[in-house]
This record gives sequence, structure tokens and C-alpha cells, in this order.
Amino acid sequence: MSVLDLRTRLPAERRSITFEFRITEELTGHITVGMSDDGRPLELFIDVDKHNEMIAGLLDTVATLISVCLQLGVPLGYMVEKFSYTKFSPYGMTNHTTITHAHSVMDFVVRWMAHKFPESLDPTEKNLVLLMTGDDPVGVFASVKQACTYAKKKDIPQCRMRRAPLGGAFQELIE
Repeated sequence: MSVLDLRTRLPAERRSITFEFRITEELTGHITVGMSDDGRPLELFIDVDKHNEMIAGLLDTVATLISVCLQLGVPLGYMVEKFSYTKFSPYGMTNHTTITHAHSVMDFVVRWMAHKFPESLDPTEKNLVLLMTGDDPVGVFASVKQACTYAKKKDIPQCRMRRAPLGGAFQELIE
């Protein structure tokens, strides 16, 4: 039996969600995630407007790789850990209310997926942290250290963190 025999194939008709994103004024695009019947993300498409074929082709390739990984059972949290805070142009402010700054398109895409699908993160993954002020999410980080550094840098006095996910939901970590 091949590892490809373990791949979860999506039916021809499936649920999906699309988010229109903007990173500075330089880049706009759409993230589309196809989901299984139980709501797990299993495919990713990244379309960008007004960019050259090389960038569009690279983003399409990365989206295909992430899709295949998800379909083979690689935890979303693992990819979030690997691709969060990767730095390359374009980067800057975004139009998302929680992920207000992106270090790259890939950084934004994986942190958006973690924000949108927290229940799909591997329960054994201990490094993904949701930083909150009151009931409002501030950001998703790959470690407690990154979340604390961000909170200090942004001078967020009252915040709490939740580790992702234990038992299918973010669990309170620090008050």
C-alpha cells in the first residue's frame, strides 16, 4: 500500500470558504479553502491580482503542496508552525481584523487558516497560541514566546493566551 492510498479525496461538490485579502496596497487576492463533510480544510487555492506569472505560479504550487499535505493527514498546526512569520515581499498591513500585519503571503495564509480552522489543528501540537484581549483575538502565534514578544511590542497590558487546541478548542493558558 502506498502513502497516496491514505489520501482523502474531496467529492466533486463540496463546501468551501473564500476570503478576499489585501497586504498593503501592493497585493490583493483570494484564499479559497475546500472542506470535507465534517468541516476540515482539505484543499487550498491562493489567487492574487495584478502580479506576474512567477508569483502566481509559486503561490499556486505552494497551495497545491499544502492541499496534498492536508489530504494525507499532515496536521494544519505543523504547517502553521513551519510557515508562520516567513518573511518576503510583499509584506505589511492587511485588511484582516485579527491578523493585521503579514510578513509575507504565506505567513498570512497559514495564520488565517489557523484562525479560521482552529479545530483542525493537531491536538498534540502544543506551540500554536491565540493571543486575546478580553474576548477579542489579537493574533495567532507559533509559540508563547512569540505571543509575549508581540504583546510587549504592541504594549498590550491586559491579555491572555490560549493554546491550540486541546480537546478540539483553544484552552486557557495564561491569564
